Amino acid sequence: MTGATGVSADGEVAALAASRAPFLIGVRHHSPALAVAVPRLLNGFGPDVLAVELPAQARAWVDWLAHPETVAPVALAFSRGEGMSFYPFADFSPELAALRWARGAGVEVACVDLPVGAGPGDGGAEAGAQPGGGLGPAGAEPGGGRPSPVGAHPSGGGPGGPGTAEACPGDPRGRLALEERAGCGPGDAQEAWDRLVEARAPASSPEQIRVAALANGWAMRADEGAVDARTAAREEWMRTAVAALVGSGRKVAALVGAFHAPALLEPGADGAGALPGTADVRAALVGYSFEHLDSRSGYPSGIRDPGWRQLVLESGLDPAALESGAVGVITSITRALRAAGFPAGPGEAAETARLALDLAALRGLAAPSRRELIEAVTSVLAQGEVLGRGRAVADALEQVLVGTRTGRPAPGVPASPLREAVASELASAGLPTAGGKRLSLTPGRGGADLARSVLLRRLCAGGIAYGRPLAAAATRGAEALAEPWDVSWSAATDASIELASSRGLTPEQVARTALLTREAQDPANVIALLREAAACACPSAVERALAAAQAMASTVGFADAVALGTALADVSRCHIPASSLLPARCRERSEELGALLASAALREIRGIEGSDDVADASALSAFASAGAPQGLSLDHALRRLAAVGSPLMQGAAAGLLIDQEGAASRIASWLDAPTARARSALRRRIAGLLAAAGPRFDTAPAALALVDRVGSMPDDTFTALLPALRGGFDVLDEEARERLLVDLAPSLGQGRALVLSPDDSVAVARHDAGARARLEALGLADLVFTPPQRWRLVLGLRRGDEGPRELRLASALDELYGRPRADALDEQSRSAGIGPSQLGVRQWEQEIEALFGRGEVEEIFGEAAQRGRPDVLERLDPDSVRPSVELLTTALSLVGALPEARLAKLRPLVARLTRELAEELAVRMRPALSALASAAPTRRPNGRLDLPRTLRANLRHVAAVDGRPQVVPVHPVFHATRARQVDWRLVLLVDVSGSMSQSVVYSALTAAVLAQSGCLSVDFLAFSSEVIDFSGRVDDPLSLLLEVEIGGGTDIAGAMRVARSHLRVPSRTLVVVVSDFEEFGSVDALVGEVEAMRASGAVLLGCAALNDSGEGVYNAGVAARVAAAGMRVAALSPLDLARWVGAVVREAP
Repeated sequence: MTGATGVSADGEVAALAASRAPFLIGVRHHSPALAVAVPRLLNGFGPDVLAVELPAQARAWVDWLAHPETVAPVALAFSRGEGMSFYPFADFSPELAALRWARGAGVEVACVDLPVGAGPGDGGAEAGAQPGGGLGPAGAEPGGGRPSPVGAHPSGGGPGGPGTAEACPGDPRGRLALEERAGCGPGDAQEAWDRLVEARAPASSPEQIRVAALANGWAMRADEGAVDARTAAREEWMRTAVAALVGSGRKVAALVGAFHAPALLEPGADGAGALPGTADVRAALVGYSFEHLDSRSGYPSGIRDPGWRQLVLESGLDPAALESGAVGVITSITRALRAAGFPAGPGEAAETARLALDLAALRGLAAPSRRELIEAVTSVLAQGEVLGRGRAVADALEQVLVGTRTGRPAPGVPASPLREAVASELASAGLPTAGGKRLSLTPGRGGADLARSVLLRRLCAGGIAYGRPLAAAATRGAEALAEPWDVSWSAATDASIELASSRGLTPEQVARTALLTREAQDPANVIALLREAAACACPSAVERALAAAQAMASTVGFADAVALGTALADVSRCHIPASSLLPARCRERSEELGALLASAALREIRGIEGSDDVADASALSAFASAGAPQGLSLDHALRRLAAVGSPLMQGAAAGLLIDQEGAASRIASWLDAPTARARSALRRRIAGLLAAAGPRFDTAPAALALVDRVGSMPDDTFTALLPALRGGFDVLDEEARERLLVDLAPSLGQGRALVLSPDDSVAVARHDAGARARLEALGLADLVFTPPQRWRLVLGLRRGDEGPRELRLASALDELYGRPRADALDEQSRSAGIGPSQLGVRQWEQEIEALFGRGEVEEIFGEAAQRGRPDVLERLDPDSVRPSVELLTTALSLVGALPEARLAKLRPLVARLTRELAEELAVRMRPALSALASAAPTRRPNGRLDLPRTLRANLRHVAAVDGRPQVVPVHPVFHATRARQVDWRLVLLVDVSGSMSQSVVYSALTAAVLAQSGCLSVDFLAFSSEVIDFSGRVDDPLSLLLEVEIGGGTDIAGAMRVARSHLRVPSRTLVVVVSDFEEFGSVDALVGEVEAMRASGAVLLGCAALNDSGEGVYNAGVAARVAAAGMRVAALSPLDLARWVGAVVREAP
């Protein structure tokens, strides 16, 4: 090969360019410069035969590719066995330009690449296709599947795969010289090509473009060294095929990837031989799109911005036309910016165009290229912003430069095998191929219904619009056996088949490709992938989901662990009917992983002790109902939750222990709630109880005790508890509450089906009416609520005969929780802020105060604000409101969503809450910090003896004196005579993702108090997926909280890297990470950062939560790993944190 040390690069490239037998045209696939130059080069050479680097089977499709009515982009699809590959062509593809030229000139075309399905490393399709489904929208590019600097890089099995050759170092000097001349980074071969070939093409002749492409390919080939076995086999096949054509005495032009061009001039064997066993290869010509061609879609050839490349082609490399096209692109970008709500007018467009032209002139280019265009747009239109306007500019650039063009084959092209396969399989399954119908399948019984279900699921997974699954009706939560579908063959079906053709030639292939290329980075995606893959009976996709589930078992959170475990159980136990069609090993592995995830869920129960999310209570119920093998451990965990968990989790644990002894008295005792905080806890306990207990609540003795207690308590007590009870039972939907009321009827003193004779009914009604008239005359009719009335109020249900006071109570709470469907104007929703409002905010406030007392106004308004009614907080008086972190958190969550006029009304409330809470917290924390600036311990005898520390320091020096052990003070410790200086730094890293809102508030307040200490300087770093330094605002928590934006992902490792830059004296630095440890990035990277910071000497603490209760919701698996790396982890209160800081500082030497 060429490129060894001492070989002349100029001579080698000159030899390639001078060759006329064959005439070499080295290309980069999808190069507009070469697409323009190739027809001119072929006209100048006048070949008798055109040899193109395409597999031999493509010859049958050449005429259709070059057909005048074929609209590019299109793709040749090849399939053999489970393998699949695609060869996309656009107008700017040099190969397509050459084929069109050959058709117009009447020149023979020879496809000289190795046939699909032949050669080492090809398990059934052209390189780039993976066993089981291919590489997304394109499995291979013409001439290879691996991305290449010149479009034709060797494409075999890849490093370590089939066809890999022994390592042979190449000579990188040519590549490095090209990259230096192009001014691009090391290894960015595509940018080097763009700068040296594409950008300079408008001022170059076709021959100069050809030589530049050959030089680029030669340099990359020299850098590569030895090629793998598959590439060697391909090049040997092409070399012998071209040699045979040349040997026939005809003029041959060979259009191949520039990387392969040197190989065609090397000596090789004579004769290409017979096609090696490829009769079962299927092919089709399908429409493609610019979106699929763009590298951001996953296309392995890695081209960028096909819309721009089309513009370059259409300009014919004329500088004036290119300049005009660039101006048009800039105009389209400014139009897209305006549509996105950002100002961008003719002035900005003109300045952007001027800058692009100036950059081109400075770089000696005849016209702006893609790089000049992007730099000008970024400089002028993005205005230096990375987010906000910068993101909008990036989106507009992508929208305009990628383009929306879609292609189609010429009329009369052989029908897509996928369409034929879909129609054939539908007909075989007895499903309609014209019109539509509604089906009710029972796949659990196997047979034809199972086959139909699998086919419909595969079509859905592959994006073919034919069948739509409907929600199955379930009775009281029971699993439905029927699987209803709406199926219809429509115009959308035809269109979606053409789009899906880029993924396979059969429904199974299409589904497999879609599933194998679907994102599977987080538990929700993995669960969806596992269920859908099992429903499609796709073993390879199931294995992918199982591998992803196993990888996240050590770091998954509780709810996700339970959901993953449930999905795995459904596969292993064939609850997903098509799972029975999977190999036994898939089901066995699902069962093994289910046990692993059960252990992970049990581990994570500790991480949800402080949860206030009903979803966690439901997940706990699902985990307990799954019959996990860790029965004793689960029982212990539930008892711990019942004792120390948050109110919601206490309720959930009680719901799962509802049939055990003592449950009735414990649940009934919750109703002893004389304070606002106790009533809030009651609401959350009831919600957790109902979410976890499920249908068992209706008949459990503990539930009956709760019913009796509610029915027998005094009316004033019931009225005070009603908002909390209504809020707790609101966790049930209306249908479930109606069923519950029916089930409770015998316990409420009314029969389910009381039937009286007509005369008795009239007599009873007459007596009731008379008694009620007398009570109303005395003003006593509404003072006593019967048990049925009470439970209708609790459950938010109405019968239509409510008295005035009962109606007022119901209406006041309906304003928060929504009215029953029978009373709602909008039957589609019941949530506050969405359903119809019957009371103004002022009237509602007055009703709440009159019915429940002033204290409930804050509770109910706070809940309403969380449910989407921000206007209610404006009614709260800042000077009289009871400060609470919950209310402050709710108010802060609304700051970013309100217009300035309404925000101005809210600021006094936020300011007072922040001030009052900070002062209250300081009072509690100061005793723990008071000694930090006092005398420090020392072993120099220049002060008073510190007896406690002396005893601790000398515990190993114990001697027997008079038969009793005595501590000998070998190393006495004294109080220093001077105060400690400000030499400690506290770096507070605060996770501001959505789940940490209360901890953010406590962190800001705590930081302000700690900063007042005489020996601490405090840095406050807020992080989500980025890190923002608020250290300058630590003394002003209000300003800090108003600036912090809650939400986003969690990159703890990245935040730790930033924190390391704040370490001046590591041994005098405390690093406190406040996070739920739900790391979105690599957990290994996080562990590495913790170990590095620990090794530096810094003192580390992880706060899984920072709040008054010292309870949190966190990922116990990740917390355990960082704890093992040297970071103590615990859920703390601010006082606990202050004590820890004080202990570390005081104990330090």
